[in-house]
Amino acid sequence: MRALRHHTILSKGGKQQEGSRIWFCGDTLEDGRVEEFDEDCSSPMRDLSPPAPPPGDAPFLYSDLDIDHISDHLGIPWESSKTVPFGSVIPYLGFSWDLNTRTVTLPDNKKGKYLACIDEWRQRRTHTLI
Repeated sequence: MRALRHHTILSKGGKQQEGSRIWFCGDTLEDGRVEEFDEDCSSPMRDLSPPAPPPGDAPFLYSDLDIDHISDHLGIPWESSKTVPFGSVIPYLGFSWDLNTRTVTLPDNKKGKYLACIDEWRQRRTHTLI
């Protein structure tokens, strides 16, 4: 299928550029629009995922193990302590992001840290930022 798409993309002019946007044109769709690809499909795809997903990760397209496997293959160090299991509430940039309720909160450990700083500031007339 990729080889067929590659042939179609080449026959339609290959790489297209509109300003800073680079794309590859495919066939014309029934509604008159054209297929748009972000690559020319010239290289075969390789499945780099492990043979079986870890328990609990099967419903997802990829898992932490997949990321670790590809990072190792590419020689890119990956800080596993930064890995967070999939879920609807995730930590990011020091905040807790709840995707279901669309809210952002400050975790309890951060609240305590900032309240302690505020308490310290209130005990002095001035405060120097360092």
